[in-house]
Amino acid sequence: MGGLVLGILRACVVVYGILGWVTVASAQFTAESLSDDDITQAIALLIEETMEDWDPQTHWDPPTPKYDHSPLGQTPLTILGLLHAGVKCQDPRLQPSVQWMLKTSLKNTYPVACRAQALGLMPEATRPALEQDIRWLLRSFGSEAACWGYRAQPNTKRVDNSLRQYGALALWAGEQRGVRVPLSVWSALEDHLLEEQRTDGGWGYTATDAPRSSMTLAALTILAIAQDWLHSENAVRGQRDALERNQEALQRGLDWVDRYFDPKSNPVVGEEDVQNHGWWWYHAYCVERVALATGRHRFGTHDWYRTIAARMLELKFHRSDTGLVRNRHPLNAVDRAFALMFLSRGRVPVAINKLILDPRHTNRRPRDAANWTEHLIQTTEEELNWQCVTLDDPLGKWTQAPLLWFTGRERFLPEFKNKSGESQRVAQDHVAWRERCARGGFPNRQAFLTAQANLPQPPHHQLCRKMQAYLHQGGLLVASGDQRDRSFIASVRELGQQIYPEDSWETVPQDHWIYSLHHKVRGQRPVVEALSSGGRERILLFPSTDVSAALQQRDHQKVQLYHTLNNIYLGASGLQPLPVRLHDVKIEAENKDPQMLPKVLVIEAVHRGDWNPEPTSTKKLSAWMGSSCNIKIEQWPLANLDGLKQKAFVWVRGIHQIDLTDQELQSLQSFVQMGQGVILFETVHGEGSFCQSIEQQLSAVFKQPFTRACDSRDLHAKCNADLSRIRCVSYQPRTTRLLGSHDQSHRIRTLAIPNPEVKIFFSHEDLSFALLNRPWFNTNGYTTDSARMILHHLVHGGPPE
Repeated sequence: MGGLVLGILRACVVVYGILGWVTVASAQFTAESLSDDDITQAIALLIEETMEDWDPQTHWDPPTPKYDHSPLGQTPLTILGLLHAGVKCQDPRLQPSVQWMLKTSLKNTYPVACRAQALGLMPEATRPALEQDIRWLLRSFGSEAACWGYRAQPNTKRVDNSLRQYGALALWAGEQRGVRVPLSVWSALEDHLLEEQRTDGGWGYTATDAPRSSMTLAALTILAIAQDWLHSENAVRGQRDALERNQEALQRGLDWVDRYFDPKSNPVVGEEDVQNHGWWWYHAYCVERVALATGRHRFGTHDWYRTIAARMLELKFHRSDTGLVRNRHPLNAVDRAFALMFLSRGRVPVAINKLILDPRHTNRRPRDAANWTEHLIQTTEEELNWQCVTLDDPLGKWTQAPLLWFTGRERFLPEFKNKSGESQRVAQDHVAWRERCARGGFPNRQAFLTAQANLPQPPHHQLCRKMQAYLHQGGLLVASGDQRDRSFIASVRELGQQIYPEDSWETVPQDHWIYSLHHKVRGQRPVVEALSSGGRERILLFPSTDVSAALQQRDHQKVQLYHTLNNIYLGASGLQPLPVRLHDVKIEAENKDPQMLPKVLVIEAVHRGDWNPEPTSTKKLSAWMGSSCNIKIEQWPLANLDGLKQKAFVWVRGIHQIDLTDQELQSLQSFVQMGQGVILFETVHGEGSFCQSIEQQLSAVFKQPFTRACDSRDLHAKCNADLSRIRCVSYQPRTTRLLGSHDQSHRIRTLAIPNPEVKIFFSHEDLSFALLNRPWFNTNGYTTDSARMILHHLVHGGPPE
């Protein structure tokens, strides 16, 4: 490493010995326990320390630079770190240094490159200064070595991959703001890096020294950027030789990182052993750069952000009763800037997950998801990331983004043969089973369980199981065939049909929300097919548009397509800002000894309609309530509730209008007369007339009025389901718009019945989807916290501890 990084870090490393002083204490921060609250506090404390270190005369540079090849570079680097951490350039604490940076003549590569990157994050008024820095970098670029010198040295023959990375990142910042960089520069950088790659896949600081992790990461970042600007057309037009050469080198380099990645060191691989090269904070910055450029969320077996962030916090902070506290080891300005950039950029929300199976078929346009995300950043003015996922990744990674992007060529499930009528037969069997349930057709509990176990299930293929689990978690799959490949498109249709055999693909109408949610799509709209189930779209398929090609090429002239894609993203994100990377969509609580907890039986009632629209919602509730009660979940036909011999919470869910059978009405009457417990009818997603139709039928049977449950305090004591203590709830954005922002009371209705041991409730607003803790724009109902609270009162008789 050279220049600013080499000089400053060597000058400061003796201060505290980066890795030595934390080994004496047990770790307070681990990758598994790290929370976004930890990260938020750490960033705030690092900003605080940075401001304390500010000097009105020299800002964040030393009074006398120790090395003259990179003077005045710490201030631009610090400003860059603060901007990434969310400090505005107009902040009074930062303004003097910003003005100094804008007015000062910088003549060395590191400072100019850092300033250009900072200017790329500033308002349009700074564009002339950005253009000036890009011109300086282009004039000083040494084409023979495809590198920069420490100063403006266009004739340099010296290879320095650290300088290359800084220069390339600065040019990239210019490109993203519309400052054009000649393709010959990207081509020269790519050609030299391909030639200099070692046989094991790594790169060194120079063209000849041993490969080290930080320099391999730097080279990979440059190759990913070069791929974006050089090979977009190649990926679409079939001229794939140059792209595949780049992609092969990228993959070999990423394999090298997977082999040697260590969150605690910067490995250098010698002929005989692997050693720690040092410069750990710089190495962390390099990890973040290449991970975000390539969509990687792990290296080897390590979640790169969690493991390195935990290490950073362990080095710099300790916990107290009031939160994080800085230790006595202050960071120097350079390391602190790297820490700010790593922690801030790495936690940015993930907008798009790209599913990759066989990369030869499902990653032929490697920059499509990145370019989609870049377009979303421009239109939403939010910081967003993207990442790749595979079948080997846990479901939590799949659900980290609001949608899953899947594209490719050829059949990806060749064993899914479309056997004659197979899906229809499966659907018919399920319909017949539900109809038998509704008619009370099972003489006993065991007969029902046997028939349920014999229902045909989706094939036991890994992708099918994983996709079903993802979609049941509230996910949305968006798919398109490369070059409108018919085999791939047919496979997507078959995958959906295997998972949802009772539902059918439909071409969405012209007034569908994907054409109007935010952007009004005018003119010729792209054709989209939808597979909907349980009140929401599960899969959206573009059967006649090569979406990936338009994204790979940044073909923004396809306005209708981009507006449709934006609407899909906004719908999947619930028209809300996304949670940060460490936001955990799981709601499981740590269970206590189940033998010590009160037992609660939760019944999922089966009827002839869509009785289980969100199949994982009850398990989500059970997991969340696991510390307060021992929940047992069973499925019973609604027509057989009179066979229940113990107190239960019966959850009857649906979407559309339903006519209860005589057997179901008789069973409800028997339960009300002789049973114990609570029955909750719910219209899932808050759309449709399920509860309304049930209320009409039960009103005729029981001949009792309906009231809001909060007005019926005297009816709850016996059945242990008191909603009167719920004073304030929150609603989904769509419901808030419908009801007004001042309505904070719940809208659960109840039916007055004579048996004090039983209570019947009705929720026309959604509870089930809220339990998934996933965004969706069109849900009419309660927020996750309020849905949990309401259900806890109904199931357990009171608020959670």
